[in-house]
Amino acid sequence: MQTVFIATGIFLTYLFLAHYFSYTILKNKTLKKRKWGLNICCGRTDGGGVNADIKKHKDLPDFVLIKDVYNLPFTDKQFKYVLCSHTIEHVDDPKRFYQELKRVGGERYYCCPAPLGYFRRFSCHSYT
Repeated sequence: MQTVFIATGIFLTYLFLAHYFSYTILKNKTLKKRKWGLNICCGRTDGGGVNADIKKHKDLPDFVLIKDVYNLPFTDKQFKYVLCSHTIEHVDDPKRFYQELKRVGGERYYCCPAPLGYFRRFSCHSYT
């Protein structure tokens, strides 16, 4: 029984550290990489350009409230760089959301837990 408690404690510690790494260290490193034309689903972070989300979490410069993530209020290729951090894995139709980000942005950078969640390393990928 003690082994089960120890294993559970190790697993929960791993989940906490993985979450912290992904949402704090990796995201901050990504934000500092460049000025992002569009920081979609920005939460509380300023990407340096347009910050957009479905909910206003705090006052951010150039904030745009998004009503529909599949029909963004931006023109085709309006942004050179788009940051989509910890979002695409939460939408109902990731392919449609991906296509919409492709429409509004040149280089798109997706930061999310890799497939199978916390059992693999976290990653960020760039697409043009």
